[in-house]
Amino acid sequence: MLHVRVNVPAVPAMLEALAEGLVLFNVELIKHALERGVQLPYILDTNLVYRNEPVGREWWESASDLLHVVTDRSGDCEDLSSYHAAWCRVFDDDHASVRVFENPSGSLHAVVEHEDGTIEDVSRELLIAESQRTGISARDLAKKTTTDTRSTS
Repeated sequence: MLHVRVNVPAVPAMLEALAEGLVLFNVELIKHALERGVQLPYILDTNLVYRNEPVGREWWESASDLLHVVTDRSGDCEDLSSYHAAWCRVFDDDHASVRVFENPSGSLHAVVEHEDGTIEDVSRELLIAESQRTGISARDLAKKTTTDTRSTS
């Protein structure tokens, strides 16, 4: 298994270019699974959750990582958006893309932009679904950090 490390400036357009690579990888992963008789689930039909990563760590996870490797079945916004955009390309014939924007606080956030221009915030949708399941407010859940402690060494 390869672990890829890329140093990228925190510039939305550059992060979108990198996210496009992850979307394309996920498209190939989904197609590969289908060829073997396995359909990766629609993201909102999974028990994946949105979690921040610890300060100083930024791991970009594939759909397979999210579903089978990440110990707490969590992802952050670019992981979840890249999986969902790929799924939409394969199953909905929608050339969905990941868009990155800067929040008023200065942090960056990734969402899915569909071919028709609509924006979908998969992270928010998963937070709302988790909130409904657990009774914890989405605002409080959004502050949680992943407990996945896998090492990259």
